[in-house]
Amino acid sequence: KFSELTGYTYEEAIGSKSNVLKSGQQPDSVYKELWEKITEGQIWKGEFHNKRKDGSLFWESASISPIIDKDGNVINYIKVAEDITEKKLSEKALLQSKNKYKKVIETSTEGFWLIDNEGVTMDVNIALCDMLGYWKEELIGKTPYDFVDSTNLNIFKDQIANANNNKQRSYEVSLITKSGNQIQTKFNATSISDNDGNFNGSFAFVTDISKEKRANQIQKVLYNISNAVTSTENLNTLIGLIQNELGKILDTTNFFVALYDKKTKLLTLPFFTDEKDNLVTIPAGKSLTDHVIKTKKPLLVNRKDKDRLVQLGLVERFGSDSKVWLGVPLKIENEVIGVLVVQSYEDENAFNKSDMKMLEFVSDQVSISINRKKTEEGTRKALVKANESDRLKTAFLQNISHEIRTPMNGIMGF
Repeated sequence: KFSELTGYTYEEAIGSKSNVLKSGQQPDSVYKELWEKITEGQIWKGEFHNKRKDGSLFWESASISPIIDKDGNVINYIKVAEDITEKKLSEKALLQSKNKYKKVIETSTEGFWLIDNEGVTMDVNIALCDMLGYWKEELIGKTPYDFVDSTNLNIFKDQIANANNNKQRSYEVSLITKSGNQIQTKFNATSISDNDGNFNGSFAFVTDISKEKRANQIQKVLYNISNAVTSTENLNTLIGLIQNELGKILDTTNFFVALYDKKTKLLTLPFFTDEKDNLVTIPAGKSLTDHVIKTKKPLLVNRKDKDRLVQLGLVERFGSDSKVWLGVPLKIENEVIGVLVVQSYEDENAFNKSDMKMLEFVSDQVSISINRKKTEEGTRKALVKANESDRLKTAFLQNISHEIRTPMNGIMGF
C-alpha cells in the first residue's frame, strides 16, 4: 500500500529518511510538534501534505506511535496512515463553491435572508441590511416577525407554517425599516430540509417592489382622475375626487387647489379642506401659493425654509403655520392656471422630494382635468345664459306683438 501511494518500492524505502516524502507545503512547526510528542512517548495524530516519487502531491491522515522497549526507551516508530487526497479535493471544491456562493449572495442586488427552523435569522446580506437600514449584527438572532405589523405578521406565520409542505414560495409582504417606514417587498423563499426530510429552515431572496407598486398606483390614480371629468357633476366634486385619489399615495388630509386668473391676478379656492383653516380665497400678495405661480416651479418647505423665504422678502406669512408645505403648479401649455397644495401640521417628514416629483408628474393630468371641467362649466353657463336670453327676447317680442295688436283690433272693429 505504501508503494502504491508514494511510488517508492520496498527496497527504495528501506533505509531512507522519512523526510523523503516531505513536500515543503506545510510549515516546520507541524514537524516540530510531531517530533516533540513522539520522542516523549506520546502518540501524534494529524495530516500530511506529502510528495510522491514522481513529484505529485497527496494528502494522508496519519497516526504515529512510538515503540518503547522494556526499559521505557523509544526504539522505533510506527505510522498508520490513510490516503485522504480525494476527501481534501472534495473539501477544497466545497469550500470554493461556498465562497463563490457567498460572493454571489453578498454582491446580489436582492436581499438575502436565511432563517432556521424556529424562524431565527442566521444570515443576511448587505442588500437586505441596506433595504431595512440595519447593521448585519442587528438582524442576526431576530425573526422576520420583528419587522412587520400585525397584518403582515399573519402573512409570515402562514408562509412559515406551510414551509414544509410548500418548498418553493413567492409572496408579498410589507417590512418596517429602522426609520419606521414601510416598504413593499416580494419574497421568493425556499425551504431547507435535513437528511430525514424534516424542515430545517429556509432562505429567501427579497426584492424591494415599493417603486413598482407606487408606479402602478400612480397609473391607476391618473386613470381615475382622467375619467372623473365625465363622471363628476361639477368642479368641486372633481377636485374632491382628485383629493381622494391622491390620498391613496400620500397624505391629503390638508389639501386645497387654488385657481389663478391671469387677467385679474386673483386666486380662488374651489376646493379647500384643512384641519385648522377655513379659507375661501387667498388675498393677493406674497403667499407660498403666489410664489409657486410666479416661479412656475414646485415648492417643498418646512418651517425653517419658510422662515428663510420670509427673511428674504420672497413670501409673507398667511394662514396657520404647518410643519411642512408642498405645492405644485397646475399648467396648461406652460401657463399656470393654479396650484395644488398639501401640508401637514403634525409631521415634518410627511412629504419628501419623491412626493414632490410624483405630484409634479400627476399635476399634468390634474391640470387637464380641471381645465376641461372649467371649460365644461363655462359652456354650460353660457348655454344657460343664452337660453335665458332667448326666453327674454321671446317674451319681449310677444309683449310688443300684443301691444301692437290691441289698438289695431279697435280700429278694425274686432
